[in-house]
Amino acid sequence: IYEWNNNQTALPWTLKFQTQVIAEDVDVALANANISGINLWHFFDFKVDDRWENHTHCDYLPSVYPPTCGYIAANVSRRADRPGGANHKGSLDFWRRKKPVFDIVAA
Repeated sequence: IYEWNNNQTALPWTLKFQTQVIAEDVDVALANANISGINLWHFFDFKVDDRWENHTHCDYLPSVYPPTCGYIAANVSRRADRPGGANHKGSLDFWRRKKPVFDIVAA
């Protein structure tokens, strides 16, 4: 979740967690002569079907552009549920702002 960039932990849904997981994947791929390339599953974050939102909508900050969540209820009961009603696996967020992982995979 883009707005969790200042979170000091590496819990699921944080940018730190995403960066660690993808950085390790990239390192493994680059170190293995049998792997010729990698492909990101998602380039940018996107809205998911409402059935996966699980009442975890995003409360947007007023008068802020690009739109920024002031609060996302991440009380998901299953890993398949998506906080804020979004898939947050992209290297760019909804408004194409770079996440920390972007420069790792772009290199």
